[in-house]
Amino acid sequence: MPGSEGGDGSETAPFQGLKTAWTAASPGDTILVHAGSYGGVTDADLTSGTQGNPVVIRAFGDGDAVFDFIAVFHQSHLWFEGLTFRFNGNETGFYSCLTKATGMEANGLQIGRSCFDWLEVPGPAPMTSVPSQWITLRASCAAVDAGVVLPNVNDDFFGAAPDMGAHENGRPLPHYGPRE
Repeated sequence: MPGSEGGDGSETAPFQGLKTAWTAASPGDTILVHAGSYGGVTDADLTSGTQGNPVVIRAFGDGDAVFDFIAVFHQSHLWFEGLTFRFNGNETGFYSCLTKATGMEANGLQIGRSCFDWLEVPGPAPMTSVPSQWITLRASCAAVDAGVVLPNVNDDFFGAAPDMGAHENGRPLPHYGPRE
């Protein structure tokens, strides 16, 4: 529920404001955000998820959960799903907002974590080493076959068009570095 503090997180006394709920969250928790306007939120002193147990912040589904911004600087393993962001007072999705503000990502497609076969980025920052990441799309994801051909980059695509992402679905993963 919109607000700045209060509530115990129960159905009869929901947390008032995202920061209150986020402070009480533990890795693996899902915060359901009811319809309303929440202003801007920064992640200072809030909860990170862990590898395999992200903190998920998801719209409840009873109307638009509208934010001016959610600034993530300190936390990791977070998923944001179904939230609405404003651009100059107009309620719009993240990519629409980014495109209007910058002209970038005009062909962008916003997808959820369910689109990935495997995606785990360790944290929190600063990290001194990051294990190899193979961010691959599930065959059912809307980003499969939704890309644009980039000569000498992805023109050997598999399917109707290149996938939007680092690795083409149905192709072997690349091998970098020395080979035996």
